[in-house]
Amino acid sequence: MSGTWKQSWHDHGSLIVVVFAYYLVVSGVAVFGLGVPARELLQGVGYALMALLIAFAFWGVLLALAYGRAIFAAVPGGRKGFTQRLHTIFDQIIHPYTTWPVLADTILGTVAIIGLSQFFIGKGLLPLLDNYHWDPMMIHWEEIFHGGRSAMDWLGGLYAHPWIIRAIDKIYILWFPVMFGTTSWVVFCDRNRVRRLQYLWVYCVSWMVIGTGLAITLASVGPIYLKDFYPDLPLNGYTAHLAALQAIHEQTPLRALDIAVTLKDLWGDETKLDMNAISAMPSMHVAVAWLLVLYGFAVRRWWVMAFMGAFFTTIMVGSVVLGWHYAIDGYVSIVIITGLWAVAGWALRRKMGEKAGQKPDIQSAAPLDRAVQP
Repeated sequence: MSGTWKQSWHDHGSLIVVVFAYYLVVSGVAVFGLGVPARELLQGVGYALMALLIAFAFWGVLLALAYGRAIFAAVPGGRKGFTQRLHTIFDQIIHPYTTWPVLADTILGTVAIIGLSQFFIGKGLLPLLDNYHWDPMMIHWEEIFHGGRSAMDWLGGLYAHPWIIRAIDKIYILWFPVMFGTTSWVVFCDRNRVRRLQYLWVYCVSWMVIGTGLAITLASVGPIYLKDFYPDLPLNGYTAHLAALQAIHEQTPLRALDIAVTLKDLWGDETKLDMNAISAMPSMHVAVAWLLVLYGFAVRRWWVMAFMGAFFTTIMVGSVVLGWHYAIDGYVSIVIITGLWAVAGWALRRKMGEKAGQKPDIQSAAPLDRAVQP
């Protein structure tokens, strides 16, 4: 079993070191650089523990099923009918994910993801830095990229169809469960070593580079907060579009606008460190949605590619029409994620000596439920 853990550390060790270096840097800047009380950092620890419990609940269910199958198999009655089908389900679906190599990969992959809990601390530094001054430049670049108009202008016709805006709003909120669900699948169930680690590297680095580094460097608030942070800035066509969005919200509340109010209240409260500060450039929503598209194409299943593509398109359009982002926030994220995906894939294939698209076999090892099998 020691060889199993050694192999898993070989695969995940560098990523874990990078993630926890990020964890320490962000914590150090917060406490020693900006005077954040150390007790406020415990909020990040709470998020980490919650993620740990959710993650291992998933694997725990599989393990419980494995032991249940072993006990059921010991009951007299043979392997016919329902019993035979139960064995087939276990052997083909459950058993491969309850072996020691999978446990090792699951634990170390989860450890890497948990280190990202400090992202909330890193992003929470934005109000303390008082660096929100990039929006006028973003508006200018937005018009350059879109022929003298904003992306919100080009998509403005959607506001004439409130049902479309409401549908986009509901799907936009699903970004969290889709992201967590896909990442959990990758950590627990994807046995293609290169593809799995490629996703984990890009996922983790994107939160560090896009969600923290560039969010602080290019601090902006997005269209939905322009009147709050830039009361004297001419808003051109944004005023009419935001008014149309507000009118739809008044008819049937939109979750996006409710959350926007909550974030603004957090920004103005007495807590020194906000756990999810306002930030537009670049867009983590678009970044993760595009990462899911790249992962879908790596999986090479048409329905996965179709779902991820449709989801990405909705998130990209929603980020604009719901007022959270300028379209260029998403463009920058797409370019960065694409570059990270290419570099990570090249580096991992070179490290592991595997060709692109090769599907490694599941590592063979004694199943965890072996002790109770008849």
